[in-house]
Amino acid sequence: MAALLIFQICRLCSRKKELSAKHALISLIVCLVISIGMNVYGTYTAHTIYTSNYTVSLDESAFSEHGKMKIVLIADLHLGVNSSISQLEDMVQKINEQDADLVLIGGGYLQQYV
Repeated sequence: MAALLIFQICRLCSRKKELSAKHALISLIVCLVISIGMNVYGTYTAHTIYTSNYTVSLDESAFSEHGKMKIVLIADLHLGVNSSISQLEDMVQKINEQDADLVLIGGGYLQQYV
């Protein structure tokens, strides 16, 4: 879809009804570079574990002996063909390193095949 969109933009920017062979080749190369770049970026981000820390203040202070509760939320794992056991083990290790009081698992944890 991205390749078709870029090709159509190039065609619309051209003053002629049809693209010359040179412009068509340039459009094809640009489309391929963008498509490959998007795939490489997607593969990289799919295999990278991101962590974010937030502090939430609550009125209750009896959550633990320190008056704090540590919660870990994991989401959008999309386990399946693009994942390996070692990646899952890395995720579990990172979660365990957080020493959380509660672990929440959000949606998007399995890839679905239609």
